[in-house]
Amino acid sequence: MNLEKKKGRVQKKQLSSRLEDAESLLLQTKDQESEQGSVDTQLLALLKSMNAKDSGFDFVEAVASHLDKIAYDLRLAHHLLTQGDRKGLDTLAQQLTQNALKVGAVHILSGAIEMQGLARMGDFSALSEALGHMEVEYRRVRSQLT
Repeated sequence: MNLEKKKGRVQKKQLSSRLEDAESLLLQTKDQESEQGSVDTQLLALLKSMNAKDSGFDFVEAVASHLDKIAYDLRLAHHLLTQGDRKGLDTLAQQLTQNALKVGAVHILSGAIEMQGLARMGDFSALSEALGHMEVEYRRVRSQLT
């Protein structure tokens, strides 16, 4: 019985230590995100390196195209929001997720994932607020990439 108590204490200490480590890592990640800006430049470089120069693929043109798609999707989201179209918003959030990923727009990506969950729950007021944040973030991304 005494051994069980010690074992429980050790587990609590280990758990406490792991939680402190996780919290520290989270704070470091947030600091890095704010330093990085709106675009994950490492992801963008990886995407660029995946497309060989001799393939005829114009990476800059592709990024511009995805930025235009994001802008269109954000405008369409407002329309779907006024219509109360949960399914349309859910589908649109998936498109936003894909396009944000293709330009390294990490905050738009996380916003689109949030948007999808809110659309499925039908929380239109929170969705409207999230959409506003994504539009601000889109302007940051566009200015960082163009």
